Amino acid sequence: MEKVLVIDDDSLVRHTIVRILERKGYQVLVASDGVRGLRMFRSEQPDLVITDIIMPEKEGIETIREIRGDCPDARSSPFRASAASATWTSSRSPRN
Repeated sequence: MEKVLVIDDDSLVRHTIVRILERKGYQVLVASDGVRGLRMFRSEQPDLVITDIIMPEKEGIETIREIRGDCPDARSSPFRASAASATWTSSRSPRN
């Protein structure tokens, strides 16, 4: 089963995304901010990260950059970052 890490400070958004993904058969991990999300990524090594961009403690883009810097294998992992007014997606691998 593929693991998806959802990082969002809005509990309603987290809950909604978790319900959708679980219905599709994914194992879902949850964090309420970038600091917790980074810890969760390091311990669980998810297949996909979905993160909010603007959060307390550590913002989404900063979290993605830190994950990629600390975990060389994560450079080929897909990320999806979004906010109410913006979306950023990366599926590049180190070879691209």
